[in-house]
Amino acid sequence: MFIFPKGTEAQAPVFEDYVGAGHAEGITVSVSSDYTRDGWTRNATGERTIDGGGLDAARMEASRFLAQAGLGGSPQEIEALAETLDFEGWIDWQYSLENYSAAERAYAAFDTYNSLLSTAGGAADEFHFRHFQAGLWQSALEDKDVLRQRIALAMSEIFVISSFSNLAGTGEAFASYHDMLRKHADGNFRDLLFDISLHPAMGVFLSHFKNGKTDPEANTFPDENFARELMQLFTIGLYELNPDGTEKTDADGNLIETYTPGDVRELSKVFTGLAAGGLNERGMQEGINLSWHTGRAFMDFALPMTMHDDWHEPGPKYLLGNTINGSDGLGDIEAAVDILFEHPNTGPFFAKHMIKQLVTSNPSPAYVADVAAAFADNGEGVRGDIKAVVKAVLLHEEARDCLWQNTAEHGKLRAPTLRTMHMIRALASNSEVTTPWIHYLRHFAVSLHSPYMSPSVFNFYLPDHRPNGPVADMELSAPEFEIHNSLSSIAYINQLDLATRGDRFFNSPLLNEPVAMAYEHYESKIIDTDIWINKLDVLFTHGRLSDETREILREALNEYTPNASADVRKDRTDLAVFLMMISPDYTVLK
Repeated sequence: MFIFPKGTEAQAPVFEDYVGAGHAEGITVSVSSDYTRDGWTRNATGERTIDGGGLDAARMEASRFLAQAGLGGSPQEIEALAETLDFEGWIDWQYSLENYSAAERAYAAFDTYNSLLSTAGGAADEFHFRHFQAGLWQSALEDKDVLRQRIALAMSEIFVISSFSNLAGTGEAFASYHDMLRKHADGNFRDLLFDISLHPAMGVFLSHFKNGKTDPEANTFPDENFARELMQLFTIGLYELNPDGTEKTDADGNLIETYTPGDVRELSKVFTGLAAGGLNERGMQEGINLSWHTGRAFMDFALPMTMHDDWHEPGPKYLLGNTINGSDGLGDIEAAVDILFEHPNTGPFFAKHMIKQLVTSNPSPAYVADVAAAFADNGEGVRGDIKAVVKAVLLHEEARDCLWQNTAEHGKLRAPTLRTMHMIRALASNSEVTTPWIHYLRHFAVSLHSPYMSPSVFNFYLPDHRPNGPVADMELSAPEFEIHNSLSSIAYINQLDLATRGDRFFNSPLLNEPVAMAYEHYESKIIDTDIWINKLDVLFTHGRLSDETREILREALNEYTPNASADVRKDRTDLAVFLMMISPDYTVLK
């Protein structure tokens, strides 16, 4: 069979005597494809090898795309996408789906939790961060809008807020903030920056909530925390960039700083005068008067902060060579956001972050340049179109072309939370994902890596982290390896062991019964070892399962008698999933 590069068909010679998918006229077939469309039996006819029906390449491509663009694919999701491999159409379809609310999911989880508490004779709980987490997991494992969820999770690790702060225990803050990120998953970056700046969760986390103007008599000055991180971590970074994300240097070869301490001081003046935009239920019940002095305990985290001009720093501000006229507080914020949005660093800075989150830790300069170009202009003259950025990231040849997968620098370590979500979406049907189970699922990743639990605003890991050894020697980055060490890797293995092998995942004190993984629909069908391994390869490693790992799986599974009791079949299934999920073939997404 001859394969010609795309776009060269007109110059290619024409052969009438080849054998290949869709070309079998006059040919007698006496071989069989590996297994049938349902993926479980070997009674396929030989014609399926020739007509393409028995080939798995499309499934592998679909599975890999869903691992980058979503939360991993179920067999049904993989089959549906493999029918067309229309990845751009899939992105458009995903954005057309209902945007589920993290807040609604969280409050539903809260109500269920309190109902179980009441049944067990316990006192009602207060809405907490753990209920937000339960709702987040419920949505991630059941809702169809996986692209919007994936983009929101990626942005939550760029525009960081964390429960390890004054926000601890405040479920409403995180639910509202996550809904904001979901809303902007196909919005505009400029609007995202503005909403982040006014969100009370960010205001409390980076301390520009109730940030007052300069008071010379009291020797107090505006807090600089948010101003610094807005530039360093959220928009322009520390050093000037070329359009391809590489760093500029001066005539002496030195890096060029993007901003000065003076810029930080001036920007901090912009973010003064912001306070609570509304009262929560407690504030209303206690008759609190909404004012500048309203504390966070009484603040409605679902409403943007409001401007109190009496507490806003008056006068002009000077930012990155621009003058902000200082006419009013919100006008100052609008102007500052515009300056950062239009800065030449912002496009490549955001582009590189999103590529690292979704596809590969070491994108080429050309890849970054192409995505940054989509940020600069979505094709219709619009700057900052996040949907255009997402398409540029996921549809780029470095994300899709199989040749890039074979390069040493391509790929990324999957974060523990994403591995967990992938496992459940791929193996457990929705009917098996029960609400009580979700309440305890979050514990699986909490000790390793869980949304909104980073130790600081710098996230769980730095975007340019280089672990010692071959990666550092090659001057490559591998961010997720900053949380992959002897302790966390063993913890992951231990947690996965509990999740996969029987009724020992989590014991629910509310139900007094075990809560565990369940995938009986696999256990009842698995007879042939190689078919089960091939199925796992489609679901998890996207056709890249190595011969070495395949042989390890084969030897381990062949220790079990295929037609043994239900308990043995369950053990066999559990072991296969466990070994696949801890393999380097899976944990590194290529």
